[in-house]
Amino acid sequence: MKYKLGDKVRVISKPNENGFYYMSVGPDFNVMNDIMHTFMGKEVTISKYTKDGEYKIKEDNERWNWTDEMFTGLASSFPKIVITTDGKTTTAKMFDGKKLLKTAMSKCSPEDTFDFAIGAKIALERMTKKESEFKIGQFVKVIDNGSCQFPIGQIVEIVAFTENYVDCKGYCLDRGYIDVQMLDEDEIEALPEDGE
Repeated sequence: MKYKLGDKVRVISKPNENGFYYMSVGPDFNVMNDIMHTFMGKEVTISKYTKDGEYKIKEDNERWNWTDEMFTGLASSFPKIVITTDGKTTTAKMFDGKKLLKTAMSKCSPEDTFDFAIGAKIALERMTKKESEFKIGQFVKVIDNGSCQFPIGQIVEIVAFTENYVDCKGYCLDRGYIDVQMLDEDEIEALPEDGE
């Protein structure tokens, strides 16, 4: 079975062209009636298996038989984000149920007037920022040198991360010595695993 009892799945959002919906294994198929169409795009719960290996769902009181192709997959639950402040520090926390996934903060500078909206925006941006695919100590290849003095194709080492840049150490042709330069992440690429 593709789905387990209790799984939350999402029903497809529009019907397919031929109207037949198959199981992922075997020749079994079924069709969707008008009542089943009312569940399109919605999250439902697998509650029982039929003797033929199809599914029953809790939301239609286990009335109709459902197949794998009637679902887009497991329904993803969105995390909850809570933003709080003490008047100087704004904290954003991301939860999956009661489990804390991530935390990020922004602090108001002593010279600035506190503004919750600005603090919340900064904390949220920091929390949702995509994790870098690069690591300190990793060797990478320069693929664009619009913001640095490294030649394209130069292998450099990542030595630090700053606010929006990657600090890389390598040989600068025009300077004739090893230097640390700031690059955007889209100006470098990881070296292949096999070293080629």
